[in-house]
Amino acid sequence: MHVHKYGYKYSSKIENAIELERHVLLKGAPEMEERLVHFKRYCAGYYPNIEFNPWTDRVLDACLNRKYETRQGNTTIRVVCLTGCATASKTFSVNVFAAVWWLLDPLNSAVVITSTTKDAMSQRSWPIIMEMYSNRQGGAFGNMIASKHKWQAAEGNDKHSILCQALQKGDIPRAIENVKGVHTPRRLIIVDEANETHESILAAIPNARKGCQEFLVIIIGNARSRLDQHGRLCEPRLGWSSLTIDSGIWQTKGISEYQIPPGWCHHFDGEKSPNVLAGKTIWPYLYSWEDHQAALHGGEEYRHSIGYWSNDRGFWPADDLKFTVLSETMIERHQAYDTFKKFVFVKVVKKLGALDPAFGGDKPMFCVGTLGELEDGKLALQLEKGIELKIHATSKEPADYQLYEQVQRICADEKIEHDGFGIDSTGTGRGVAAILVHEWSDQIMQVEFGGAASDAPASETDSRPGNEVYWNRVTELWWHVREAVTGEVIRGIYREAAIQFCGREYEIRGRKYFVVPKDECKKRIHRSPDDADAISIMVEVAKQHGLIGGATPRRNPTELKWLDFANKSHRIYETENDYADGPMSEN
Repeated sequence: MHVHKYGYKYSSKIENAIELERHVLLKGAPEMEERLVHFKRYCAGYYPNIEFNPWTDRVLDACLNRKYETRQGNTTIRVVCLTGCATASKTFSVNVFAAVWWLLDPLNSAVVITSTTKDAMSQRSWPIIMEMYSNRQGGAFGNMIASKHKWQAAEGNDKHSILCQALQKGDIPRAIENVKGVHTPRRLIIVDEANETHESILAAIPNARKGCQEFLVIIIGNARSRLDQHGRLCEPRLGWSSLTIDSGIWQTKGISEYQIPPGWCHHFDGEKSPNVLAGKTIWPYLYSWEDHQAALHGGEEYRHSIGYWSNDRGFWPADDLKFTVLSETMIERHQAYDTFKKFVFVKVVKKLGALDPAFGGDKPMFCVGTLGELEDGKLALQLEKGIELKIHATSKEPADYQLYEQVQRICADEKIEHDGFGIDSTGTGRGVAAILVHEWSDQIMQVEFGGAASDAPASETDSRPGNEVYWNRVTELWWHVREAVTGEVIRGIYREAAIQFCGREYEIRGRKYFVVPKDECKKRIHRSPDDADAISIMVEVAKQHGLIGGATPRRNPTELKWLDFANKSHRIYETENDYADGPMSEN
């Protein structure tokens, strides 16, 4: 009989040696090196064919290392965020960890692994879990229900299981229940493809952690936007300005509304792949030496592309690579987020309201704001809140009148006068606007998103008519918000609106700015930019009452190169040569 230094008694038989590793992982081994060693020894006992590599070890370190955990009462919590290049072995390593972590104590543990669709689940996490079930030395453990993507500790035991859950439309309510409805002493939630994950899954976490002694959340995603769910979870505690593309690990801020405490984000950079550092491909399933050479051969143009940053470097693209109306850095630099301190007004000039009726499956958005005078005499706009109006299909009132009644009620509650309210009167919005004018007041401001840009000065520093600078009216309206941000006369842009402003791309057409049509924007951000439209309307109402935006920001080098090319070719876009998709296109 032998006595291990952690107090566990064992014989020299091989099965007891594996049991020793299990005991140490559950009860002892506080040092990271020892926990990783014991984990790999336990794996070797049941899964001798698993091939580890330096990046697999990094993922296991992130999941096992106790220096990355926090303690809240009797609960130990680890929040692990992973971002990186393509073929960084993130999903494989995490699912191997999940299966082994569960097998250490299956009758006290539950694992939920989420992905965006059933197809994505079938191609990513589920095959790994199936292999862990089928290839276990000594025989398969528990009960597998392949049709339900579920591995049970025993037949009929849904509580103590590994469940792979798709999050496609129709499955989200069930997924939420699966995340929050199981309470076991040990709980692991893995959110794969976190960029596209519905926020309601994260909102279920506070319930999921109740009653846990050990609670782990692992987030996997690609670095696309700082504003999507993955970007929010990876946000550094010291702010985005504290990072560079060479940052390898940092403490995250956490998200208080989801009761997700600060954790650690681990960045896997293709340029630092073990294969690249070795100068040859040793581990075939990792970002390879050949991948790196292909990126280099792509030349300077490719290395300044979004694809290079996301797929090869695994990091959030620099703002000057993205032709979007606003950028995350721009909003943060000019303190326009709702997380920054509100304006302090010496005098309130006007309470403002704006409505984007947004029929056709989109959400009607009402924004409330305050136009006020600052100490230096300049006017500024403070966004207060966004309110989604409801249209009830069972109501006897037509949709237009339902919105009209809600607008009147909100304006009365918020003390918004007739001339402080604006509405999108484009297309289907005309009905609501007409009712408001007839039943309420003809002083309201009707904003048309369709048609050509106006002949008003393009900006405070550009006296050219707007129709010489902006391709159409919707571009002009959205660009006025950009000017207000860079001029630091607007604050309170909330996350949903920021996603929309930072997701709508623009081009240079015939020396003019052109924001892509709404349908293209919806494909990119998977939602209609209704919040941003409502804010654009409010900025126009504020301008009517004296708001002065800032100067149009200086163009970045990438944009200047494109503008030079566009200027050489602009004749094909002149009005007399335009046969389709011109200034009359809708927003």
